[in-house]
Amino acid sequence: MAGDLKFPEYLTILDEESEAGSVSAALDSASTLTGTTSFIHRYGDRVIITAEPRAAEVLGAMPEAAALSAPLSNLSETEQLGLRAFQLRLQPQYKRAKSTRTRDGHVWNMAGCAGAAQALPKEGMEALEAFAGAPTSAYLEGSVAVGIVIVEGPTADLQFSAAERTKVHRQLSM
Repeated sequence: MAGDLKFPEYLTILDEESEAGSVSAALDSASTLTGTTSFIHRYGDRVIITAEPRAAEVLGAMPEAAALSAPLSNLSETEQLGLRAFQLRLQPQYKRAKSTRTRDGHVWNMAGCAGAAQALPKEGMEALEAFAGAPTSAYLEGSVAVGIVIVEGPTADLQFSAAERTKVHRQLSM
C-alpha cells in the first residue's frame, strides 16, 4: 500500500518496444478480465499503476522491492515523474508523514474557511453559486489532465528543486 491510500498499488513499466497499440491492447485485456477500468494512473505510454491485483498480473506488475529500484533511464519525463512519485509513496517516512497529518479526516468546508466568500453581497453569492456546477462524482475516472504552474524567481532560494517538483507531482497523483 503506497502512502496513505486505503488500497494496494501495483506498478508496471512496459517494455520500450511496446507500441501505443499494444499498450491499449494490454489495458483493454486487463479491463475485460477485471470488468472495470484497471489502472488508476498512467504516465506516458509505459508507466501504469493499478489497484486491481488481477489486472496487475495481466500487465506484469513488478514486486514492491523492484519498483523501489526501477531505473529511470529510457523513460520520458512524464514517465519518470510518475515512477518517482510512486517510489516516494512507498517510503516509510512518507507513510509516517501522511498518517500524522493535521486535519486528517476533517471536512474541507470547516467554519471560517470561506470567510471571504461569505462576506460577499447576496448578488455576488448567487453569481458564484450559479457558476459552480453540481459535483458529479467523488473521484475522477478516465483520462484526466491537470495543469500546474510552478512560479519561480531568479535566485536559487526562489526556485524549486527536483525533489520539490517531485513532491508536488506526488501530491497530485494521489
